[in-house]
Amino acid sequence: MIVIVLAPRGDFLMEERMRKLFILFGFALFATSIAQAQETRGMEVSGQYQYVRIYPGQGNPSANCQGAGGTFAANVNRWVGVVGDVGYCKLTGQAAGVSAHEVNYLFGPRFSYRNYGRVTPYAQVLFGGERASTSITGLGSASTNAFAMTFGGGADFRVSRHLAFRAIQFEYLYTHFSGAKQNNLRIQSGLVYRFGR
Repeated sequence: MIVIVLAPRGDFLMEERMRKLFILFGFALFATSIAQAQETRGMEVSGQYQYVRIYPGQGNPSANCQGAGGTFAANVNRWVGVVGDVGYCKLTGQAAGVSAHEVNYLFGPRFSYRNYGRVTPYAQVLFGGERASTSITGLGSASTNAFAMTFGGGADFRVSRHLAFRAIQFEYLYTHFSGAKQNNLRIQSGLVYRFGR
């Protein structure tokens, strides 16, 4: 076990470096797996409805964020794949003249249990970032970026050789905006198209 202790003053810089390192690692892992995936178990793309329950912390009320997302996954072998995930959601229930949305971009490994049946359960851990933007009529807009990570899983139901229905994907979504940690919930559902083997 490795324990890293950071000085309070350097927390922000270290977190920024870690975020960049995770993103770089995700790109490298993703790129090297594509060639192998073409020869082993294929690739998939998905389009999904996305719901995020945001818990901003610091005594602020929670909020609902709804939108869409998509993934691209390359399978390294029968059990392990690499996933790139992009999602967008817009906060609902905002006051008149206020608009807010979030965009996440995440990469990481996925572990699937393929047993030749119609259902394929999986678990994944993704790392990347999230961009939050807010605009107020007459006052302008502002945006900020933060480190983000998810872990969770879901289940795909095979409809045909190439098409599957992602019944549910349920994840814990961690973000770190404005010096505060947010422990959010993300749920997705949609269609998956598989190609290759």
